[in-house]
Amino acid sequence: MFQQKFAPDEEARAWMALGGKAQAAMMTPEQEKAQSDRLVVHAKCAAHPKCGKDIGLCCPNEYGQMLGCCDYHVLNYDPVLHWGQYTVRRDFHPDPPWRSAPPKPGWTYWNPNNVIVLPESNQLQVCVTKTSGFLYSWQHGIVPHTGPEQAWANGEAVFEDQLHYGTYIVSFNLVDANGASAIDRLLSTDVTFTAGIFIFDLKDGGEGENKHRELDLIEVGYQNQNRMDPKAWINNQPHGPAITKSNAHFAVQPVKIEAGNDGNQTSNWDHVHRISIDPAKMMEKNGMTLAMLWHGPKKPVKFFAAPGDFTSANFPFKDADTMKWKTPKSAWKDVPSRTDSQRLHINLWAYGGPASNQPFCMRVNSVELPPAPKNHASKHVEVRTLK
Repeated sequence: MFQQKFAPDEEARAWMALGGKAQAAMMTPEQEKAQSDRLVVHAKCAAHPKCGKDIGLCCPNEYGQMLGCCDYHVLNYDPVLHWGQYTVRRDFHPDPPWRSAPPKPGWTYWNPNNVIVLPESNQLQVCVTKTSGFLYSWQHGIVPHTGPEQAWANGEAVFEDQLHYGTYIVSFNLVDANGASAIDRLLSTDVTFTAGIFIFDLKDGGEGENKHRELDLIEVGYQNQNRMDPKAWINNQPHGPAITKSNAHFAVQPVKIEAGNDGNQTSNWDHVHRISIDPAKMMEKNGMTLAMLWHGPKKPVKFFAAPGDFTSANFPFKDADTMKWKTPKSAWKDVPSRTDSQRLHINLWAYGGPASNQPFCMRVNSVELPPAPKNHASKHVEVRTLK
């Protein structure tokens, strides 16, 4: 399925044009293959009539995302799901064998079929499964493979509804392939995982340094691999969670990880707030609900996370078990304004797949997005273009 798209002399000329000659002498065979893959994708996209810079980016962008402007689809799927009142896209990333970030470096595969609506419970499910259909071989490069050795594939759901100021609510659980709670597994064994729920704008030009206008309702996961390291940034938040307990955070981007004067890592703590999710409480109350109050640019944002399944009508904002954070004034410069191209993203991904070698899923019970104000009028901005 994955075939060479350039004749050798054409590939060489394309590579030379990108300065490949100087890089080639320092490349491993794997890096050479990855470079060839990128050239194939770049040439294919550049020639496509829909490939342009109308939204400020051209496919593939620096993260490997195709942005829908190329005929790259390989898998059999409907790129759009309808979940209640929402339209959910699941082809934000290219089909395998194209790879995409996160993580970067070490781009991974994404499978749109890892985002589904469960018919019985009507939950939106996002999974990491062994369904890429490919593996990497030193002898043969990227080759089709559907056996147990195939690479893991991640999942990402993007809500196509336009976003507005107000209160955001997301209720979810983290489960195994059978639907049993797996939050403890994520925080103890499969520490290469990240579960993210955030708003993001593919167009840049956002306020301050927050170029993509990103607000993270929560990021649970992979930094927890450093939970035993007292020098790791996740363990050095002033008055933050104790070592081994720091496993998630709220954030206004950008989050900057830096080396402190004492040799320990640190961060811009006015932009990111580490929290400690208690797996026992999350299992006991069958999940977690997030709330975010966003009222405009350069204004404070309030974040909340509570064990249990809630709506805006009964969310326990003042409960003792609810974790809370309000952005300090020094971070307001990076609090974004809304745009018609911002979207709510829910993703689940892992560096190299789970250590347990078992599938992992996020099940979303409900999402509440703020309604448009009565006087709001805007034209639809098509962030992704279907083939």
